[in-house]
Amino acid sequence: MLRTLSLWLHSAVTGSYVSGTYSIVFVNCPNEQIARDIARASLDKKLAASVNILPKASSLYFWNGEIEEATEILLLIKTKTSRVHVLSSYIRKQGIITRI
Repeated sequence: MLRTLSLWLHSAVTGSYVSGTYSIVFVNCPNEQIARDIARASLDKKLAASVNILPKASSLYFWNGEIEEATEILLLIKTKTSRVHVLSSYIRKQGIITRI
């Protein structure tokens, strides 16, 4: 906690970026409406500074021992590193996304 406060203070005073204080979270969504819902909710709850929605990402993944292929919508969520766990938990609790 003290380290976080000192990094925040350093960034505020110097106006410089401090490595490790910000992250980008990648989230695959099954469709654009769900992607927009997650983006808006993340911003409304102050879990993200901004969200990019990238359409039609091709995904290959293991599911039940088989290789699956799907077209998904990719979210790039910019947030503080300290908020990544809260953001991830929020998205999982919605029951929409299970692979983060």
